[in-house]
Amino acid sequence: MKKKVVSLTLVLCMLLSFMPIIASAATSGTCGSNLTWTLDDNGTLTISGTGEMDNWDIYDTLTPWYSNCDSIKNVIIENSVTSIGEDAFSGCRSLTSITIPNSVTSIGDSTFFYCSSLTSITIPNSVTSIGYGAFEGCISLTSITIPNSVTSIGDNAFLKCRSLASITIPNSVTSIGEDAFSGCRSLTSITIPNSVTSIGDNAFLECRSLASITIPKGVTSISPGAFRYCSSLENIKADEKNRYYSSIDGNLYNRDKTELVKYAIGKGDKTFNIPNSVTSIGYGAFEGCSSLTSITIPNSVTSIGYGAFDDCRSLENISVDKNNQQYSSEDGILFNKAKSILIRYAINKSDTQYIMPNSVTSIDDGAFGGCSSLINITISNSVINIGSMAFDGCSSLISMIIPDSITSIGDWAFGDCSSLTSVTIPNSVTSIGDGTFDGCSSLTSITIPNSVTSIGEDAFDDCSSLTSIIIPNSVTSIGDGAFDGCSSLISMIIPDSVTSIGDWAFGGCSSLTSVTIPNSVTSIGKFAFWHCSSLTSITIPNSVTSIGYGAFEGCSSLTSITIPNSVTSIGDWAFEGCSSLTSITIPNSVTSIGIWAFKSCSSLTSIAIPNSITSICYCAFSYCSSLTDVYYGGSEERWNSINISVNNYYLTDATIHYNSSGIPTGTKGNTNSTSDGAPIIKSVYVKDSGNNYNIMNTAVNMQEDSTVSVDLSVDVDWNGNENGKIYITQGTKTSIEVPNGKLTFKPGEELSAGKTVYILAIDEANGKSTSTQVKLKVNAKNGAEWNPSTGTNNFNFKLGQNVGFTIPDSVVFPFGGMEIGFGLDFIPITFEYENENKINIAFGIDSSNIDKTTGRFKDFSFADYKSTLKKNMKKGRDGYTVAKSNEKLVNGLKKKYPNMKFDKVKFSVSKDMGWDADVTGYAEMSYFDGGWHFNEGFLAFNAEFSYEYQGQVFIWVVPCYYEFGGKVGGGIEGTLKDIQIDGFKPTLEGYISGKVGASIGGGIGVAKVCTVGASGSGSLNIKYALHRDYVKSWGEGDANINVKVVGKTVAEKNFAHGEFTIYETGNKNALIKDKNAITLQSEDEMYDSIDIDSIYPNESRAYAENSTEWLGDKPQINLMDVDYTNKELNKVADNIYTECAPQICEIDGKKVMVIQWDNSNRADVDRTMLVYSVYDDEKGTWSAPKAVDDDGTADFYPCFKDGYLVWQNEKSTLTDDMTLTEIDQKAEICVAKWNGNGFDAPTAITDNNTLDTQPSVTAESGTVHVVWTTNTKDDIMGISGTNAIMQSDFDGTSWSKPTTVKSGLNAITNISTGIADGTFGIAYVADDDNDFATINDRDIKIIANGKEEQLTDNDVLDSNPVFANDMIYYYSGGNIAYSDLHGTNVKTVFDEPKAGLTDSFVVDSNKKGDTAIWWTKTLDNSTEVYSSLYKDGEWSDEIQVTSVGNIAKYPSGILNDDGTMLVAFNNGIAENNQIVKTDLYTISVMPSYDIALSDAEFDEDNMTAYATVTNKGELPIESYKVAISGNNEKTVSEPLKAGESAEIEIEYKKPSDFSKRNVELSVSIENVDEYNLTNNSATLSIGNADITVENVAVNEDETIVSANVSNIGYADAKNVKVQLRDGSADGSVIEEKSFDIAVGASKNVQFNIDKSSMKFFDAQKQLYVTAEYDGDEISKGNNDGYVFISSGSGVADYETEILNYNKNSEGKYVINSVARNNTDKTVSCVLYSAVYSSDGTLKSCGTVKADIKANTDTGVDITLPCEIETGDTIKTFMWDKNMLPLAKNAEVDI
Repeated sequence: MKKKVVSLTLVLCMLLSFMPIIASAATSGTCGSNLTWTLDDNGTLTISGTGEMDNWDIYDTLTPWYSNCDSIKNVIIENSVTSIGEDAFSGCRSLTSITIPNSVTSIGDSTFFYCSSLTSITIPNSVTSIGYGAFEGCISLTSITIPNSVTSIGDNAFLKCRSLASITIPNSVTSIGEDAFSGCRSLTSITIPNSVTSIGDNAFLECRSLASITIPKGVTSISPGAFRYCSSLENIKADEKNRYYSSIDGNLYNRDKTELVKYAIGKGDKTFNIPNSVTSIGYGAFEGCSSLTSITIPNSVTSIGYGAFDDCRSLENISVDKNNQQYSSEDGILFNKAKSILIRYAINKSDTQYIMPNSVTSIDDGAFGGCSSLINITISNSVINIGSMAFDGCSSLISMIIPDSITSIGDWAFGDCSSLTSVTIPNSVTSIGDGTFDGCSSLTSITIPNSVTSIGEDAFDDCSSLTSIIIPNSVTSIGDGAFDGCSSLISMIIPDSVTSIGDWAFGGCSSLTSVTIPNSVTSIGKFAFWHCSSLTSITIPNSVTSIGYGAFEGCSSLTSITIPNSVTSIGDWAFEGCSSLTSITIPNSVTSIGIWAFKSCSSLTSIAIPNSITSICYCAFSYCSSLTDVYYGGSEERWNSINISVNNYYLTDATIHYNSSGIPTGTKGNTNSTSDGAPIIKSVYVKDSGNNYNIMNTAVNMQEDSTVSVDLSVDVDWNGNENGKIYITQGTKTSIEVPNGKLTFKPGEELSAGKTVYILAIDEANGKSTSTQVKLKVNAKNGAEWNPSTGTNNFNFKLGQNVGFTIPDSVVFPFGGMEIGFGLDFIPITFEYENENKINIAFGIDSSNIDKTTGRFKDFSFADYKSTLKKNMKKGRDGYTVAKSNEKLVNGLKKKYPNMKFDKVKFSVSKDMGWDADVTGYAEMSYFDGGWHFNEGFLAFNAEFSYEYQGQVFIWVVPCYYEFGGKVGGGIEGTLKDIQIDGFKPTLEGYISGKVGASIGGGIGVAKVCTVGASGSGSLNIKYALHRDYVKSWGEGDANINVKVVGKTVAEKNFAHGEFTIYETGNKNALIKDKNAITLQSEDEMYDSIDIDSIYPNESRAYAENSTEWLGDKPQINLMDVDYTNKELNKVADNIYTECAPQICEIDGKKVMVIQWDNSNRADVDRTMLVYSVYDDEKGTWSAPKAVDDDGTADFYPCFKDGYLVWQNEKSTLTDDMTLTEIDQKAEICVAKWNGNGFDAPTAITDNNTLDTQPSVTAESGTVHVVWTTNTKDDIMGISGTNAIMQSDFDGTSWSKPTTVKSGLNAITNISTGIADGTFGIAYVADDDNDFATINDRDIKIIANGKEEQLTDNDVLDSNPVFANDMIYYYSGGNIAYSDLHGTNVKTVFDEPKAGLTDSFVVDSNKKGDTAIWWTKTLDNSTEVYSSLYKDGEWSDEIQVTSVGNIAKYPSGILNDDGTMLVAFNNGIAENNQIVKTDLYTISVMPSYDIALSDAEFDEDNMTAYATVTNKGELPIESYKVAISGNNEKTVSEPLKAGESAEIEIEYKKPSDFSKRNVELSVSIENVDEYNLTNNSATLSIGNADITVENVAVNEDETIVSANVSNIGYADAKNVKVQLRDGSADGSVIEEKSFDIAVGASKNVQFNIDKSSMKFFDAQKQLYVTAEYDGDEISKGNNDGYVFISSGSGVADYETEILNYNKNSEGKYVINSVARNNTDKTVSCVLYSAVYSSDGTLKSCGTVKADIKANTDTGVDITLPCEIETGDTIKTFMWDKNMLPLAKNAEVDI
């Protein structure tokens, strides 16, 4: 049954989620023999005509309007229609009303299934029956009228109609079906007429609000489960005239009171004595009774029904009269009289161990069910039978030894034993029943003995820790769901004895990588391998004849599958979501492909379909966006006869290959092409001076610039087509047509020297091509062919898209649509001609630095310049500090080389900002293999700018911040990877890095979280990689989120751990996709998943295991762990409630703090109580906390201001089983006034049964205003229903009746009241689109004097309005803005957005007009309180207030008139990114001076020290002194505001005896007292070693690489590691040697090399020699050098070239490339072609697999469905099976 329910839900979800993909759906048609339907633009569906409506089925046949289901709002059925068909309106989620005429006589099964917006319906008198599930899931249905004509209410008819409050069943009804009103949680009353004779099983299951029910006289049978879990049911009254039933004290009995049928479980009694008249206790008689602790069974009882005492959670004792002849009890446990059967163990017994008596031979069904305290149970050897569900729900049971005496184990015997880690099954057991170990989530392994022949349904369902299991050969069948949800199961071998695999057998086994299915298996059940996301391949044996629907759905790693000829049908959803499946062959035995069979197989590029197929069902290939080729085994005519249903356009739009023998693999014969049916190049001849050479086999060499003409002749087999073209080509830029296969030309003049020559044949009709490399070669003249002219070699080139990029608009996290980074316009470069084979390039250096006579740089050495740059590169700085680093570098070069002249680069950030910037860089190029090649290079630049988008982002609801340079500047650095001579276009690979801090216990901060409370944990670092056509954003760290509402934890999510990809071009597994981007789960989806009608667990109270201690009234100790401080840190309370959130105010000279306190005497759900404490200025202590109003009910969301405290108060106590709605309906608004010594008795402003929340209070001129919000659906999130702002005023005598200020609003995310411009105002923020996943649509609105004005209107988040100092402050896009009520004079606290600033700030002002703002900010792994102060007309920069090193939360502060501040806050202590303890702290701060030094470093090239100075105090600094101890000092006269930083430098005067030493760099403020002197200096190590690598060389036969390694510094170097590396200075290490080098010493190092183990991307490759030294070093820029070696073949191992591109007859472009294998082994590879627009955007791409034989090439044809335009770039890549590059990318600019 469980799987049936899951299947139905899954089907519905699939259908509903699929609706939006329908491109164009019909709006009219037929729906019966004589019925038609039309749907208008307003969403009204009209059914017209006469007769019966058709029936439909969501599993099979969908309604004709289903694709428009979401747009249907109203249904009108005209008068001649006689029936409403089955499933007619299933899933019409927007349907609100329907008109049913009197002509309709029946409402079919599931007619209104999950019409979730339908609120009411009137059924006409003509209807006689309501079908199965007719209104199931109509969650908004509040009322329904059932006419007298209805005679039966079908099973499930009103299942889960959770808003249905009451219903009257007419006298015509004779039966109430099974589950008819199950889950109707709001149902408070129901009238059952006398006509009803039977009430079905579970008819009123979980009708939690039903308190009383009357059984009329006509009822003759009541199913045992009719009233299960009716937790409020206090009275079941049987009509006195009923001949079958009676009642005593609200409990239901049979007529003669000999059977107790049902105990009313809502009565609340603790004990119950069963009357002596009772001989039988009915099935489930006490089930679900949570109050009873003891039950006494009299001696009259002779039978006890199944499950009589199940789920009696408080039951501690079952007592049996000693004279009873059938039953007995011992220690509160129920047995039969002989104690041979253990019938029931009392659930709530506190014992953890139980030893079974030796007399017991049988454990009855459900005997220990729900006994969660038991850890160990010993079963005696006398037991032979374990009943069904015997140990179900024993969640603490750790292990179980089943004795050899056991012969049978009942179904679900150990279900949900979630702590059970091991179990031993003896050989005496022959079968494992249904659900035996279902939910045993800790079970890691189990051994099944050979005696077992069958494994039942759900036997190991959700055993999520089970990693392995051995199934013996004795097992013949694996039941439905047997291993469903075994998410840790890695592999499975199914023995030959098994003949069938049941439905869901391995569903959700997400770790299962392999499974062996034997030939004995004949059928694979429905969803058998559903979401086995690690399964990579599977072979289905020939014995299997059917694949059930959904069998392999969601197997996202499945790359290949073999379907045998025995299979005749592929079921619905069979391979849906197999996103790694690239190709599949369907055998000839299959005749039909089911609905959604291959839906979302997004990597599927080709499929072979046999001519046996007659139908392809609805959406079989929807979302198969990569499908390009269909290989059909029949003719075009036969293809057109296949019944292909709608939404298979990816299939029909693909290229259909008719009469195909299957999917081609590798090279096809001598066609040398990946395309099936491509042209065949038979021969290529060149004729010269009468000699004829077949250049497919014979080499012909020509000299560059030779004028010799040759005759070219090419013979091509066109496969019957005559519209082909032939080219001799070296790529698209050198491509010469060979008309009719004949050409006379001059190779020396018309072909390029040194480049490979190909013959390309293209069939223009279909775009298919064949290419072959020919042995015609043009040799280059001796010497370099490209020598920049001396004196004119200062070039500008555009770097543009190579560095700057825009993240697509579709990317929602974290910077969607934003232009990130750096658009470089023109960079000046200068060339130095070193020799005929070597050119050096300097970036940013003016051409005047070149000596026009020698062509070399003058006044400086290029080698020294290069070394200096590499030193800077190797400092390992994160990208966001490179601006500072590069600025120092340029200044240092200018000092070292005074005559060096620099040019500026044009630099732009975003669309509206641009500056000149310093740029530094170098490149080296060498001449070989007939051309110039890039060797190595580096590029860095910086610009003084303020990054526009600096501010906060939101990961789930955790507010984070990012930073890419701040106000000091921004920059990027990276390694140059290539420079193309043509157009001189460089390719830069680099990265920028942004810090992102996610506060642990982030608490309030965004959207509704500001009200309902949330906490997140984690620490993240977000990084961005930039490559030419590639963008990647990734994170390191972890983060999770939990959302708390009214003391309940309603949402939890761990969204990141370790390193995780956020966004990556082309990566389908990233959190954000490159195309149709989505997040794993949006914030909006998370809130949607919060069901206000569900029961959620209470917040954890684990911290309360240790006592809470109030320390505020004791002498306070300053906890600042330093001697120097202007701050006093005090712990006020130890181990408090995590969300206590203090609020402090000064009232009439007294400082009062209000706290949310955990009252330990209350139940968990009622624990929150408001308390207050008063500060004693003389003693410096806080009084012991006193309750504001200890009424026993929970207090939430206080607002303390102007001497009044207002809060949300629950008007009665809560229970754990209340839904959010039930809790919200008890929420009222209370207010209390401070009277000087405490709070007056509170006044309840509201008294209703609806949600009242988010209160705010303001007092002015004798009037007090209280404002709050309500919601029509009592939804505290505000998403469902509409919201309103309410107000009540106090005139000194009484509170006014609440009035509505504004109604009909979307979710109100913030609301505040106060005085601005001398006027009382209400400020609020409503979510414009009711979508919490979007935040930039939120603006602030003001209501004052009865009018509403919009304060903000922009594209950033505006939130948290706060009234202070006669102004309104609010968060706006990473800054804090403030203005008057009308927004006419808007100012900001900071000049630009501030990193780390969230919208949870607080504000206070003193009488002098000074203002302070406090907030929390996360850096590294701690969260601290920060502040900004407004004084004398100027705001300070941010100032760090606390340094607790933990997680500071909820700051609240007072700014005193003397400028001191007092701040209260929570101090959370975290372990493993979870807050485990919270203390209450206060900190008082006296304004002071404090200057600090950081980031100190020393450049020994120019003997200069650099550092950052920061004003960490609260007062501005006018000037300060910088000094190097005993050497040099200077005064800096530029002022520093509080919190501001500046860069300083000072020269070190080098002494004559200079050697290794430490010097002190310091900073100080003259003529003031500075509190903290420990952060004023830094020690710098100078005079260090300096390791160089020089004279790197290779011997003549290229077997040894050597280099000289020297120490040119001032100190010896120990353990220097010298390494030979492959390809680059950070490439893989080939060999390593280590040794010591003294000052002035040098050592020659040699390495042996083996070319056969290396990969060559060119004819030559670089090998680097690098030196690493762990100690301090003067420069690491001279620690490497390189040499070139040649490949064994003289060419690259693998090569690609783009030869042509053309449109085929279908108007699609075909990219014709060639791939070459120059090695001695066949290579399996993936060839990938892509087209990029001029701005770097990927337009389209495609792939093909190929096996290329040794020393051959193959043509590559890839069809792309996009236009190719001028400015586009085409690329072809060659990758191995692991998607690692084999060859350099081929690239052509159009």
